[in-house]
Amino acid sequence: MRCPYGHRIDMKRFLLTTTILLLLSGCGKKGALIPPEALVPGPVRELNVIQTGQDFRITWSAPSKEQGGRPLKDLSGFLLLRRDVTPEGGECPSCPDSWKLLSTIELDSPGSVNKSGDPFIYFDKGGKKGSRFQYRVTALSKSGGRSRPEDAPVKKLLPPPPPPTLTATLQPGSIRLVFAPGKAKGPAPAGFNIYRRKDGDTTPLLPLNPELLTGSSWEDLSLEYGSSYRYSATALSQIEGELVESPRSKEIEVLFKQLELR
Repeated sequence: MRCPYGHRIDMKRFLLTTTILLLLSGCGKKGALIPPEALVPGPVRELNVIQTGQDFRITWSAPSKEQGGRPLKDLSGFLLLRRDVTPEGGECPSCPDSWKLLSTIELDSPGSVNKSGDPFIYFDKGGKKGSRFQYRVTALSKSGGRSRPEDAPVKKLLPPPPPPTLTATLQPGSIRLVFAPGKAKGPAPAGFNIYRRKDGDTTPLLPLNPELLTGSSWEDLSLEYGSSYRYSATALSQIEGELVESPRSKEIEVLFKQLELR
């Protein structure tokens, strides 16, 4: 028996389906879905660890992008961890219990971490001679995201080379610095670093020279007449395959002024 109203019901269904399809097509084109893991910060850049004297100097630069490649706009800070590489349980870099938190760094209140230009700088007081450590830095976002951890190579605390001797001579338009290996016995230097500060400034954390100085002298040209400068130097030597920096030499002071013509 045929329902006399069947045709009317089919038409209602047809109109309803057509209306839904039109509404959906008018919502605009949807963009590609971004997975949550792509929204976290990218890993930190240029993580580097060097032994300087009896300490380890850890430096790194902040990520500029999210993991997915978009600009990073909500960086909040970092986690700095250390793994003591010992037979008592520090031989597993993938085990969370092997890592100990050294510092939580907040951009608004960096605390024990310093900043010099782009790099962040942290000094770890190391430990006993022969101790082996590995350092890890993770970037944090304000929304609670964490970057992929960035690990530095394992470092061994070695006896540092002796500090060099340093002399300075005022030149027309520059200050000439001459450095030589210290009198104490030690490995031959692979090069030198120069540290400079103006009278009254705090001790510099990074060397003035961007590249290792491999000669025996260097001229400082970025000076202002009438200013007093304090210099110190370090020697860097290859020890057990690692470049190790000595303690700093005694600081010397030079007043940069115009030389009198004779």
